[in-house]
Amino acid sequence: MIEFKHPQFLLIGVFLGIWAVLFWKKSGKNLKEFLFYTVVTFLLVIMLSNPYMKKGIEKIYKTDTQVIVLIDHSLSMGVSDIKPSRLDMAVKKAIQLLEKLKKEKAGVVMFSDDTEIISYPEFVDEELIKKLKSLSLIPGGSTDILKAISVANFMLSSKGKIIVLLSDGGDENLYKVKELLKKSGAKLVFWAIATEKGGKVPKYNVISKINKQLINIAYETGGIFQKVSYDNLDVENVYRFILQISSKNIEFAFNLPKSIDLSPFIAVFILVLIFLRFALNRIVAIFTGFLLFFNLSYAGDLKGYIYYLTGNYQKAGIEFSEEKDIKSKYNAALSFFKAGMYDRALNILNSIKTEDFSIYKKVRYLTALSYIGKNDFEKAYTVAKELIQVYPSDKRIEKLYNFTKMVVNFGKKPEKKITIVQVKEKSQQKNKIAPKNVQRLNPW
Repeated sequence: MIEFKHPQFLLIGVFLGIWAVLFWKKSGKNLKEFLFYTVVTFLLVIMLSNPYMKKGIEKIYKTDTQVIVLIDHSLSMGVSDIKPSRLDMAVKKAIQLLEKLKKEKAGVVMFSDDTEIISYPEFVDEELIKKLKSLSLIPGGSTDILKAISVANFMLSSKGKIIVLLSDGGDENLYKVKELLKKSGAKLVFWAIATEKGGKVPKYNVISKINKQLINIAYETGGIFQKVSYDNLDVENVYRFILQISSKNIEFAFNLPKSIDLSPFIAVFILVLIFLRFALNRIVAIFTGFLLFFNLSYAGDLKGYIYYLTGNYQKAGIEFSEEKDIKSKYNAALSFFKAGMYDRALNILNSIKTEDFSIYKKVRYLTALSYIGKNDFEKAYTVAKELIQVYPSDKRIEKLYNFTKMVVNFGKKPEKKITIVQVKEKSQQKNKIAPKNVQRLNPW
């Protein structure tokens, strides 16, 4: 059944319909045009009323799981038993995991002997990923895992709690960590960023390697132990574990009525009506163009016609320019003129040489119009004078000539006409006229 979200618009449609009928009867407009605009208006009113069709109810569930990723940047993370360094690898693996956790709520904490909260548990977005990629960390300080776990536990408020620890697990006194995890119910994923053999800590004569005590704590609290790898296998294992915990903490959220919004379909139908009403001739031209498009020797010309008919004059000019015949050159110049690219149009027009007077007339007329477009009325007037001499009875050319002449002469002061008359001495004596009276008898 169809219903409306905003039925008040239907009343507006009724009033508009009554007014349209009364207006049509008084104006006596064309019945076809009246019906077309009435139908379009009626459909617009229905679209504004937001019609929709019910399709039942969808149950929406939510996952009540949060993940905190702890990244250790203590001094021991500068060991290079993992290339290029443990810290670089830890940040890289954290980013790879977070990119897969787009549908989970996750936060990030950096720690050594102190902690820094990068983000609280929220749905992972690109901003968090960019922030981690831009971090510039230098290994330093000791490894205070208890403090980091305490901060992570404070940030977690969901039913399912997961703490992903990317570290070598350098702390020795970890019994309080075990007690805290058991009390909070958080599951620890110990992602060991180290090797069993270990490596020498920079500036210290100490070997740092995987803390096996932390491995046992991870398993005892319902978590897992994952050794770092240079491929993505470790990321996949940690991700699968998080999904497994998340799937056990899914809760019903609410019922969402499902419906189909009919407004987009009505909008498309209106556009089709308008398109058919005003663009049918262009449809025929474009369809014909595509049918002939396989003839490659005319491909550029046909593309030009298609672009020209659809109003894309610059591209039309470019396509017409590909052809070397005079007609295509003229079409290219006309397209560039329509696009307002007068210099480019003039370059083409001035290069056209023809003995065909019909083409010559079009070329020179368009040349004059292009100069007018550039506000170069002097050159436009020169071309118009040339045309009026060849085609004195052409009304368009006559209008062009009169217009350019008026613009060029507008504001100019009329020049004084001076006639110089040379009178021979004998003639003066013969006619007995003094030189000072010659100017008075000048016919100008």
